[in-house]
Amino acid sequence: MPRFSIKIKLSAVISILVLSFIVFNVGYYPKRLEQQILRQSETNARQVAEAIGQALVPALAAQNSSDLTRILEGLRAIPAYRFCVVYDARGIRVGASTSTPPWMAQEFFRFQGASRAILREDGVLVASAPIFYIEPYHDREGTIIIGFATTETQKMVRDNIRLGLGVGLTTLIIGIIAAIYFANLYILPVLQLTQAAQQVAQGNLDGEPVEVTSNDELEDLSRSFAVMTEKLRGSREEIARQNRLMEFRVQERTRQLMETIWELEEIRSNLENLVQERTRGLEQSRAELKAWADTLEQKVQEKTVELTEVNESLMESFEKLQQMDRMKDEFLANMSHELRTPLNAVIGFSGLLLQESTERIPEDVREDLEIILQNGRNLLSMIDSILDLSKIEAGKFELEHQEMDPLPVLEYVRSLATALILDRPIRFTYSPPSWRVTINGDPQRFKQVLTNLVGNAVKFTERGEVTVSVEKTGGKLRIAIEDTGIGMNQEEINRLFKPFQQVDGSITRRFGGTGLGLALSQRLIGLMDGRIVVESTKGRGSKFIVEVPILREVPA
Repeated sequence: MPRFSIKIKLSAVISILVLSFIVFNVGYYPKRLEQQILRQSETNARQVAEAIGQALVPALAAQNSSDLTRILEGLRAIPAYRFCVVYDARGIRVGASTSTPPWMAQEFFRFQGASRAILREDGVLVASAPIFYIEPYHDREGTIIIGFATTETQKMVRDNIRLGLGVGLTTLIIGIIAAIYFANLYILPVLQLTQAAQQVAQGNLDGEPVEVTSNDELEDLSRSFAVMTEKLRGSREEIARQNRLMEFRVQERTRQLMETIWELEEIRSNLENLVQERTRGLEQSRAELKAWADTLEQKVQEKTVELTEVNESLMESFEKLQQMDRMKDEFLANMSHELRTPLNAVIGFSGLLLQESTERIPEDVREDLEIILQNGRNLLSMIDSILDLSKIEAGKFELEHQEMDPLPVLEYVRSLATALILDRPIRFTYSPPSWRVTINGDPQRFKQVLTNLVGNAVKFTERGEVTVSVEKTGGKLRIAIEDTGIGMNQEEINRLFKPFQQVDGSITRRFGGTGLGLALSQRLIGLMDGRIVVESTKGRGSKFIVEVPILREVPA
């Protein structure tokens, strides 16, 4: 690729600008200006013809020639006016100025009943407009044709072109003079700096510094270049001094190396003696290894017998573990049966006694019966949770997956929360969404999870607010249960979903519970391909978010 100097490049840019200016001002600008003024003149002429046509409607309808002549005579006051002709609905001339040209009769049909403007070759702008009759002659339509001279318009175009050319030429001359001035101001110092840089590159650091007095960045560059040259000169002298010092150090290191070589020769002789001694020791060790190898086979056999015994012991332990697992399942099943039967009896009889009248059951006994009924139900729920958790851990728990609508479950949870709050100072908020979706899950277990989360939010909130919100994002349904209760720190969140775990012992004593609900809920949602996310701040409240995949969206 050819290399050009800055001066050539600047000259080329100026030449392109001059050529562009000439092309624009001589070729494009006059034609565009003439077309714009002509279009504006045609529009104005057509508007004048339409306005005069509206004014002629009463005179033409009444066939009043005096009014018609008076209106036509008034057109003489219009600048550039040449002639005017009026035709009725039958195409008969009913009025015309004395200056109407003879060719108008031949070209009337080009303008009849149309609103248009045409510039003739002789420079006359002819505009026409329809004249719409009034009642009762609304079906008739006349025509008015007005001619305008374009001499003033063309003169205005030429004056604007001359003005544009004069202003542009003046600006161009000023630009060229400014470009030449700045070229001389900056290019010469740049060339001088280039020559000085080439001399420095060739190793000549003793040249005269370049003086630039442009009072700008170029002057700063020349000063920086002079400082750099001075530093290079100093660095060259420092390098020469360092070379002399390096030669001296090399000679010193050479002498030290010779002394080290003599010492190494002495060490080599000592190493040969040491190797001979080590060789004799290795031969002795090899004899001992041979003797030890003879007993290795016997030791391997002994270890094989020991490993066989350990393997058999492990198999027995594994069988015992399987037997214990079966015994655990049997125990849980028997415990469930043995505990459910009396519990159901206790719950049933307590409910029946509570239905009796206050005359047969005193108030203090009724309170005790309510406690018995509530504790029975809690114990039965805990047994169910233990059995479900055990089945999930053993991989034997199965959900009844089906397409379900989660919104009815949320409505049920809202009514449940209202019943749990009673007269406590807690405000419950839930706004059902306007859209509907379906998910793939077990309706009963899904209700169990939301009931547990909302119940915990109400239980651990002494006063404040419990909010349930629903949104869909990223193909997932997000149900958020947020409260202003006691909250948790990160350590308490880390052990939140472990069975039989609560944040601390004081929470258990204060609010009750076994610590099974959240562990079971997390695993149930996991079986529905979802998860539970926890956000909490100690003393400010907690937020549990249930995320499950959306199966499909139901049209509204």
